[in-house]
Amino acid sequence: MGNARTFFFGKWARRKYLLLILVSFLLGALTLSLCYANFQKEAVIKVDEKEEVIIKTWGNTVEDAVNQAEIKLGPEDKVYPSLDEDLDKETKIFIMRAFPVYVTADNKERVVWTTGGNVKEVIDELDIWVGTFDEVDPSLGTMLKPDLEINISRIERDYVVEEHEIPFSVIKRSNQNLERGITRLIREGEPGLREDLVEIVIKDGEEIERKVHSTTVIDEPIEKLMETGENTLLSRSGSDNLRFDRVINVVATAYCPGTVETGCPIDVHGHSQCTGRYNNAVTSSGRAAVAGNGTKDNPHLIAVDPGVIPLGSLVYVDGYGFAYAADRGGAIRGNRIDILKGNHNEALRFGRKELKVYVLK
Repeated sequence: MGNARTFFFGKWARRKYLLLILVSFLLGALTLSLCYANFQKEAVIKVDEKEEVIIKTWGNTVEDAVNQAEIKLGPEDKVYPSLDEDLDKETKIFIMRAFPVYVTADNKERVVWTTGGNVKEVIDELDIWVGTFDEVDPSLGTMLKPDLEINISRIERDYVVEEHEIPFSVIKRSNQNLERGITRLIREGEPGLREDLVEIVIKDGEEIERKVHSTTVIDEPIEKLMETGENTLLSRSGSDNLRFDRVINVVATAYCPGTVETGCPIDVHGHSQCTGRYNNAVTSSGRAAVAGNGTKDNPHLIAVDPGVIPLGSLVYVDGYGFAYAADRGGAIRGNRIDILKGNHNEALRFGRKELKVYVLK
């Protein structure tokens, strides 16, 4: 009986002991669970306001949380709060990735790694002086973005005084007593002088603009004064009054029909000295090359430049009478005429004269 009782109490003690161990284990597990819940921290990490990572950590600092999230930081990246800040039970961490912007000034390019801001802040960070007239592109208030190119152009303004000639004007007045076609100088013109104050704009050493700020006239120009003839009535003794369109001052020479009979020299090619290969005694208008006497019924024949005196025109050659523009010549250009004479010796004796030719109406 005693042995049975001993066995019963021994078995009960063992069960009690096991129960105690089980309770202790459960209490320990509960304690660990409470500790885990109370001491483990949660971190929410945002990168550039886009990527978000949520982690549970036993770490103590922001750096621990970032490392646990396996986020690699660049040397210029910014972290808020700072890496050495302690973690709270719930901590929000913001990471701003740095990006490059390029600043060119004074022929030198610099790279700045930044996480944001505007153009002015970058220029201030680099301690670049910007003058009053300098140009910044893009403007100082422009917000930064990756790979933005900022150009600072140096603008200089210089002022110089430049002298310029003022051209004179030409005044023409009519003179009823002067023959039409004749122009007479009354007074020579003289140019004036002005001074311009000029602003020169220089961009990065190169002139880009000039503009006149003010002008001062030093000497006024003097007008050139001319008289133009309006008289179209020609009166010569021995003839009626003649109406003419204009008068031309010409250089006059003479030529012969160019035939052997007129004594004109002929070269080995059969060309005459006066008319060249056209030595058949016919003018370029088809009229026979027969010298006239200067009367209205039998006018002289002359070679002309048709651009000055049209072929077929009846003219009056002062001192020689009437003439008909029937021919042209290779050497007759501008205000020149060639008067047809009966033979070569007469043409030579005529020589070279300055005459007036009236183109008749």
